[in-house]
Amino acid sequence: MNPPTSPVTQQPPTLDGSDIIFKRMAVMVCLLWLIVTAGLFRAPQHRKLKTEPAPTTLRINPNRAELWELTTLPRIGDTKAAAIIDHRNTNAAYTKTNDLQRVRGIGPKTAARLEPYLRFDN
Repeated sequence: MNPPTSPVTQQPPTLDGSDIIFKRMAVMVCLLWLIVTAGLFRAPQHRKLKTEPAPTTLRINPNRAELWELTTLPRIGDTKAAAIIDHRNTNAAYTKTNDLQRVRGIGPKTAARLEPYLRFDN
């Protein structure tokens, strides 16, 4: 008879130098992939966009302009356009850009932005 055999125990495989290098390279590739994809899916940075159009040769006379014409000016919506018209109807006509500062909501910066778009001939 044969003597009883003991269960076979397997030794864990040993890593030689090339296996270690391969694993390190695989980890580095995964990390690089994570860095690149994280950059692609970042939240967008908020930047102040220049939304004002370039000055044109066509200028608007605020003393004669209708509501729709005034709303074509930068930073002038329906409410401010209506206020410009109301103010010119109840007060004196505008003679220069700074006169628009008498309208509530139009300050020095807005008046300066509007200057290239306005004319004041009668």
